[in-house]
Amino acid sequence: ADLDGCPASVLDGDPRVVGLHSDRRPATGDAVRVRDRDGRRVGRVLRGVDSPSLDRPVALAAVDPDAPDDLRVEDVGDAARVPLPFYDGSAVSGRVLPG
Repeated sequence: ADLDGCPASVLDGDPRVVGLHSDRRPATGDAVRVRDRDGRRVGRVLRGVDSPSLDRPVALAAVDPDAPDDLRVEDVGDAARVPLPFYDGSAVSGRVLPG
């Protein structure tokens, strides 16, 4: 399956929820596309917020498990994966998005 340019591995496979940080906060609910350096769509932003504990914008994104660490978020620019959870004291979730 392919939806709005999103790879089948994100929609039908085993997408991973990852943390991203960038210089600007990605919009939430706009199906913001996440792309690799070659422009290939590798996922979408689920939620973007300004993190007071990290003092920078962060986002949760559903991405292809094989996506690189250095990514681009449409209308935002460069983004990089950051470890989850975003703050100390939070349990690491074993959840993945339903396929």
